[in-house]
Amino acid sequence: MTVLLTGSTGFLGREIAAELESRRLAWQPLKGRLEQVKPADVAGMDTVIHCAGLVPGRGSCDEDFSEVNTQGTRRLLESCEQSSVRRFVYVSSMGVKFPSAYGKSKLAAEDLVRRSGLEWLILRPGHIYGATDHLRGTFAKLKRKALWRVLGSGRQLVHYVYVKDCAAAIVDATLSSEARKSFNIVGLECSELDYIRTLRKVVGSKILILPTPLFWARVSKGREAVEIRLAGMRMPGVTDWEFSATPLEHAMRELHGLFEARMRVLYLHPRAWIGEYAMLQELRARSFDVCALEEKRDLEQGARHLAPFYRDPNDGIRTLWYDPRRGWERLLTWIPDRIFRRAFNDRNLVHRMWVIQAAVRRFRPNAMVCSDGFSYAVPAAFLKRLGLLRARLIVNYIGGDILDCSTYGYGMRRTAMVSWLIRSSLRGIDVMRALCASLERALLREGAEASRITVLPIQLASPISLVNEVYAKRSQCGEAIRSLHGIPSGAPLIVTLSGNHQSKGIQDLARAWADICSAVPGCHWLLCGPEDPWLARGVRPVLLASGFCDRVHFTGQLKGREVCEYLAAADLHVNPTLCEGLNMATVEAAAVGTPSVTSDGAGIADWVQSFDAGLVVPAGNVPALRDAVARALVAPELRTLWPERSRRMAAHFFPDRIASDFVKLLAGARSLP
Repeated sequence: MTVLLTGSTGFLGREIAAELESRRLAWQPLKGRLEQVKPADVAGMDTVIHCAGLVPGRGSCDEDFSEVNTQGTRRLLESCEQSSVRRFVYVSSMGVKFPSAYGKSKLAAEDLVRRSGLEWLILRPGHIYGATDHLRGTFAKLKRKALWRVLGSGRQLVHYVYVKDCAAAIVDATLSSEARKSFNIVGLECSELDYIRTLRKVVGSKILILPTPLFWARVSKGREAVEIRLAGMRMPGVTDWEFSATPLEHAMRELHGLFEARMRVLYLHPRAWIGEYAMLQELRARSFDVCALEEKRDLEQGARHLAPFYRDPNDGIRTLWYDPRRGWERLLTWIPDRIFRRAFNDRNLVHRMWVIQAAVRRFRPNAMVCSDGFSYAVPAAFLKRLGLLRARLIVNYIGGDILDCSTYGYGMRRTAMVSWLIRSSLRGIDVMRALCASLERALLREGAEASRITVLPIQLASPISLVNEVYAKRSQCGEAIRSLHGIPSGAPLIVTLSGNHQSKGIQDLARAWADICSAVPGCHWLLCGPEDPWLARGVRPVLLASGFCDRVHFTGQLKGREVCEYLAAADLHVNPTLCEGLNMATVEAAAVGTPSVTSDGAGIADWVQSFDAGLVVPAGNVPALRDAVARALVAPELRTLWPERSRRMAAHFFPDRIASDFVKLLAGARSLP
């Protein structure tokens, strides 16, 4: 028997997949989304366990439940009936009893299953508990609060099932001879009062449990909500699937121990770099408890707001949002904030220390990560030096936080106070993560201890699946984008991708452009990135004077897939930067097989030279840049050796590889071999 499992990456689906693996049963996940399923996706399958579905949560409307749970099931059933599938096991919910959009969508899906021509089985789990953020939050509340209220006397029954028990029961039912029947999957029944007492015992809490009079509950929570809870989840005529349930206390102790053992990492201002979110997700996938402190001006919820997610409602990254311009504590920090304000980028240093300390009290992390080396690293390091932080402090140095290239409008313009803040903070940091060797050298010049510096680059921001897909279609991307911009097919094509600030050196490539066009006839340039004011002042006038401005194509800001496709479309990526940290655009280009000419003003130059994946020129040297670009466009290596070498270089920046090394730093290593 071969099993197709939908929803294999979800909370319950992961456990079902693990159960199938443990029994050595042949199975495979559904590839693609329910709304796109077709008969070919289920071909060769004997049995389908349909566990995928949309559950109640933030951002879901009534139409979403119908589209995913009902229509998605309909499309899957149609595909199964057109192929060789014999048995269809639908994982529904005891929540079908309730008149919610979710309950109605699952009930409608059940009706579709019953009317199908397959050998069907419907399973309705109760409330499934396991290692979720919700249960972790419940444990935390039981430790923190003094009172816990239950509905009425708390004697009404609750219907819970441990996720591992539920997964095992679903596989047992799938392998059984039962067909065309519906079953509940619930553990040992207990009252709400006994449930809370058990959790209280597990966490060692002394919280007082108080009853909530029903009349008051009906007023505060609504009559319908209270009556639903009193009525319970059981529906007449549906029997329970028999299995040996794990005792509630035993399961809760196992989960509580798991929560206590998980390392909790607090990220300070992960929005400092756009690619940081990929690392947060990777750490979550590796069972880390990840939380964040992030700022947002004009925060609607007040001075501070604790959210259960960071970017996506399902990412599970608890986030403390705060408004840097609000909070009563600003009255206490006003004087020291004024003293440091100019040196601290017009921000409030001591107020930020206060907020970081509040986040630490809230989350109690084992380790803290600052996504840049100044705006949050300085206040966090000062707290560390004052003995107010015990968690391990890891700071990412990305370029502008440690370099002084203020001549070009980049980095930290060094005054006596700025230098004092940076050098004083270094002594409070456990691990200084330099993204490249040039930043390591900058830290050493500031007096950092070499034993506490490790070189570990930032991970690639684009999803690896997207990168590989675009690389496989590189020639098609080239033709499509050439056609879009009116560039002749086969014309030599270079691309630049940056913020187009003065420090990015685009003006140097503009000065070399006329000579490049003369040396490489028919050459064109995709100038990608935002319309920074510097383009109008320092780049466009130079291009107009060159006489080849018509061969330069300004694309504007690129997002998502466009970034990969435009980089893949070109023959050569050029990075003429004057001063910066690593330069991830060169890595993104390498990932899709496009080699680079880069200046040594970027840390990536060390990797390009090491892998022989392009050419490196001195920063600010226009003749050297001109000659390198012209040479690269006609070099045989451009189409033979450099693309594959570039791909090998980019592999060193893949999230799983970077995360494996970063985990070592979180676990206690001071440096990497």
